Amino acid sequence: MDNEHNKTRGPLKNETQFTLPRFGITYILREPHKYLTIPMLDYIKGYMIAFEDSLFSSSFEDPNAGYRKYANVTSMIDYMLAEELQKNNNDGYRGSQFLWKNAGGLLNFGPAWGLDDGFGTCCGFPAGSWQSANNFAIQPEGWMFATCDNASNCVTDPLMGIEVWYRRAWEDPAFRTAVALREKELRAGPWSDVTAAATLDNAVAYIHEAGLRTLKKWGPVDACPREECETWPSYQAEIDSAVGCVALQSFLC
Repeated sequence: MDNEHNKTRGPLKNETQFTLPRFGITYILREPHKYLTIPMLDYIKGYMIAFEDSLFSSSFEDPNAGYRKYANVTSMIDYMLAEELQKNNNDGYRGSQFLWKNAGGLLNFGPAWGLDDGFGTCCGFPAGSWQSANNFAIQPEGWMFATCDNASNCVTDPLMGIEVWYRRAWEDPAFRTAVALREKELRAGPWSDVTAAATLDNAVAYIHEAGLRTLKKWGPVDACPREECETWPSYQAEIDSAVGCVALQSFLC
């Protein structure tokens, strides 16, 4: 399933859409599509409605009756931490999320995709408040999912897609503890400063020639047409910005 919140295009061939009633968020059912039946569609829509209802119920913290009954919380946390690391600000929570579920299994989050606005590229959503000190959609510090805790940041889109799910889950002390433990585990291994620096160095070396060709053909990155958007003067400056964004990233567990 792909969250198409605030998107205006209609379904493509072999795509089926359904809208959840609580917040009016629309999802595209990618698979199954060719052999989709009405009972299958009713089942997945009903499951998603039950998940949202449990998440926003008075018993949402209950491991047997709350959102854990429907969602793979480990997957939910990993997706959240990946998006917070990347700060994929325009699409990470509000427009480009893959969710999947096997028959008889729990709802899973990911994989992450559409990272053209990630790692400090530009500009934060909504555009009108991306420079605000309490808007964490673009800044390395703070939780991106909490941007709309200050309503003035999200006048045009108060929900910010599935951020609303994470803001609710964050009210559960057990969820917050699990996030902190998982972040600590990652920081001790694949997300350590040393590993992150080596990963970035390897990626830069691998795409170096292609990156230079891209820069020559298309010019510096200018991801947004607004005046606030940053245009980097050189290929190396783009690299330095991405490296700096990762180095400055901090989680507030």
